Amino acid sequence: MQAVEAVTTLGSAESELIEGLKGRIEAWRGSETRGRAMPEELWEEAGAAAQLLGVFRVAKALALNYETLKRRAGGLEGERTSTARADFIELPALNVPVDAGDDVTIEVTAADGARLSVRGKAAVLNVAALIGAFRGRA
Repeated sequence: MQAVEAVTTLGSAESELIEGLKGRIEAWRGSETRGRAMPEELWEEAGAAAQLLGVFRVAKALALNYETLKRRAGGLEGERTSTARADFIELPALNVPVDAGDDVTIEVTAADGARLSVRGKAAVLNVAALIGAFRGRA
């Protein structure tokens, strides 16, 4: 029986964006100007990252105040459109014939950009449980 592999990842471009900004914010925090407000250019970069990757994700990664980042991210050009998004979308069952011994790959991308990629034998995959666990991750 082949082991099931599940991976949650950030894209490399997103990771580089966050890591670069995190380094600049940490450098500012370690500087002599620590008692002052964070420079506007850092807030602008954080706001742009929040628009791209989501406020919670960026606030957590950069140790910034969620509400402040949310307010600042809302005022930038290119703001995310406020379309209603469903928490769950049910898709009709696909009638794709799969033998129990076939290797299958299932990929899911969450709204925050996290990805789940599952590879394994069709007979041992409990897709509903895997996706449920992925959606409930901390």
